[in-house]
Amino acid sequence: MASFHLMRRQLSARIALIDLRTTVTGHSDGTVTIWGSMRTYFPANRRRVIGVAFSPDGRILATGGEEGTAKLWEVATHREIATLKGHLRSVHSLGISPDSRRLATGGGDEEAVKLWDLHTHQELITLSGEGSPDGNKIVGLSSDRQLHTWSASSCEEIATAGTSTP
Repeated sequence: MASFHLMRRQLSARIALIDLRTTVTGHSDGTVTIWGSMRTYFPANRRRVIGVAFSPDGRILATGGEEGTAKLWEVATHREIATLKGHLRSVHSLGISPDSRRLATGGGDEEAVKLWDLHTHQELITLSGEGSPDGNKIVGLSSDRQLHTWSASSCEEIATAGTSTP
């Protein structure tokens, strides 16, 4: 991942946009910076912030870090809403569903994607896969080379397809 030095802190996370006026960046010292009409930063994770995402309405910020947790923040006040623990390693990517009911966190190994309920802060399911661009589906390839598709809102498997051995 490319690194840039901003305000003497190394940029370590993908950049997330609320709109064309507001952006957030994560840094190697565990802080995040919200760039908008006023630039503000605050400590978000104990170690490097690797992933960041906004809710569609821009009210909630999700951060993922090296310590294997995702955190939810109230953007207006920088108040921590919840810490979601469950990944054994880093949380690299995050995505909030279009209806702001679910959070998908991406890690590695057998726990590639975890789905969380944003209201109860409970883990719903662990999947091995990637989210669709519209946020409605998660697609993953299992160790037995089956392609699985799950509904992000209900966590139900909606399709399975076999793949041939190379």
